[in-house]
Amino acid sequence: METEGAKKIERRRGPDFWVRSLSWFSGISWVLLLTSFVILDKARPRTQTFYQKFYNAKGNFSDVWDATLLQYLFCIMAVGLCASIVGVIINCRRHRRDGDKYHIPVIIVGILSVIGIFVYLFFGGGVGKIPFLGA
Repeated sequence: METEGAKKIERRRGPDFWVRSLSWFSGISWVLLLTSFVILDKARPRTQTFYQKFYNAKGNFSDVWDATLLQYLFCIMAVGLCASIVGVIINCRRHRRDGDKYHIPVIIVGILSVIGIFVYLFFGGGVGKIPFLGA
């Protein structure tokens, strides 16, 4: 039996496999998020710049999003969301002591992935136009 004044003995010898895997899930989530930003930039409609308008330059301009790249973007965000969910589950299971901390980047990437998936499903959906993102 423990008395109230007795200290708890720290039996952890360092981070185990699951705690170390949290940093991997965080890194994977961030790489997927940055990749999705690059794909989002490439999927944007090609618009005419001020310089091209001023000199009446001809080019391949459109006002439609690239639907194929948007589908890739959706898949990458879904994978990023899965990695974030797994990271949050591991973090919740391993968060038992006062010194333990939550990995906020995993949560942030999960929230951003949910927002991106929501925007794709309800406003984009492969139609080619996403109203509030500039097209």
